[in-house]
Amino acid sequence: MNYLHYLAKFVSGTLVVLLLTFIINLIFDPLWYMGGNKVDDYNYAFDERTSKLNLVENSDFNCLILGSSRVTFIRPSEIKSATCFNSAFSRAVVEEFLPYINRLKFSGMNKLDYLIIGVDGFNFFGESKFKNIPRTAVAESPPIIFESYLSFDTLVFSYRLFTEDANLPRFYDKNFEVDVHKSIPTFDPKHQLAGAIEGGYYPSKLSEYMEVVEVAEAQAVIFYVPPLSAWHIQDLDKKGELENYIKAIYEFVNQGFTIIDYSIISPVTKNKNNTYDGHHYLPHINSLITSNLHQIMKGQRPELADFGVVVNNYSFTSFVALYKGRLAQFKQENIH
Repeated sequence: MNYLHYLAKFVSGTLVVLLLTFIINLIFDPLWYMGGNKVDDYNYAFDERTSKLNLVENSDFNCLILGSSRVTFIRPSEIKSATCFNSAFSRAVVEEFLPYINRLKFSGMNKLDYLIIGVDGFNFFGESKFKNIPRTAVAESPPIIFESYLSFDTLVFSYRLFTEDANLPRFYDKNFEVDVHKSIPTFDPKHQLAGAIEGGYYPSKLSEYMEVVEVAEAQAVIFYVPPLSAWHIQDLDKKGELENYIKAIYEFVNQGFTIIDYSIISPVTKNKNNTYDGHHYLPHINSLITSNLHQIMKGQRPELADFGVVVNNYSFTSFVALYKGRLAQFKQENIH
């Protein structure tokens, strides 16, 4: 009898704990099943692969944005000529985009008017752990809400939201657009460069982008290279890979696509105050990029000023010369 009594208490206690865990996770909603944090107007990027799939299920859009964490800063609300969904997520590599697109199509995604892809140079260097993904592969669907929110691991995420214990310098606001915290790291290029490109050149990676374009079937496709600090470009030159980097970018022109390169050295990428780590640029810099993307979508020439170049306006030879000329000037400016 005593045994049954204690068993009943244990089961009841366990159910109460699980119920409280579920309710707390539901309130803070760290994986964005129910529209995000109900307590305050910020959300953290704990698991963007899962969170963005949860979010996209309830979204209606005709413009899709793909890329890595550098691309998460593009704010869909600043693109007025289309309804965009920013699917970019941390450490995303191009081999993941195709199954992601297949997942969205499997889920009933509307036909896209625009596809915007942030081209990170690191995709062309070094082997990927996502090699040889079948063309028909579909990204795994996120776990159901009960599986995620009865988990104590997720409860830790909720606790971190409650205590404002952020995991990154950037966060998402209530509309799931990226901002940065008031206190962020200072970029110091004298230290080891975060996000520096490593590994040998793999020009075949271009085919991964082309497959994404083919399967997405968007009416218009725009590529852009997110900004990198001038020190990152100098680092590429030191490694003897700068010309391969430039080749990788120019191949999009050879394939007939519009591409804007914001990583070429410019006053913006020489200013350490525009970034917190040399490869994630602050929201006001990304607003300039978003404005350019919006102009292209409206059929206008982008107003680039001293930040970024439309690669299509150059022959390959002149593009290389532009890169090397700006690098030489940067080196001269940093002699002392």
